[in-house]
Amino acid sequence: RRVLGPRTSERLFQLLASGEAAFRGDLMRTLVAEAFRKPGAAFEGRLYLNVGHTGLQEPGFVDWVRRNGVRPIYMVHDLIPITHPEYCRAGEAERHIGRMRTSLQTAAGIVGNSQATLDSLNDFRAGQGLQPVPTVAAWLGTDPIPVPDTDEGADHPTFVMLGTIEARKNHLLLLHVWRRLAERLGAQAPRLVVIG
Repeated sequence: RRVLGPRTSERLFQLLASGEAAFRGDLMRTLVAEAFRKPGAAFEGRLYLNVGHTGLQEPGFVDWVRRNGVRPIYMVHDLIPITHPEYCRAGEAERHIGRMRTSLQTAAGIVGNSQATLDSLNDFRAGQGLQPVPTVAAWLGTDPIPVPDTDEGADHPTFVMLGTIEARKNHLLLLHVWRRLAERLGAQAPRLVVIG
């Protein structure tokens, strides 16, 4: 974990906004140079934005937050490993409990990807006896999807599965079903599009 100084932060934002093909190389050079920089001034009161759940349960994370005096804003995507552990890898419920406890104990605020996620988080918080923190629901954004000029292929049914490819989303079952459909229906089987 590293708190970037103002100059490196500005360079990072320029790279993110540029959309250049050489983005990865420039990003790596910028971050490698930053890794060798001596830590600068205190970061007391600065916002720390974490848009994923990864690493929040790791030993030392809470100490890092407190040592640097940052004000964390976490994005919580779901509590599925806690509410429906049967759909997740073994041990994931315990890890996610650690992530959510850390989030609730250290957050200056929490952004949920839906009100339903925040309701689940609030139920979890109450069950753990933790204090409320400020929350806001903010849907993940996207650019408008362009409307095709043609209805080519509209007469052939298509099934779309959208999301991260991970065991709990059960892609394996879907692929088995589609294999049986293809065996039974041949070219008439609906198309399957997996985006993730």
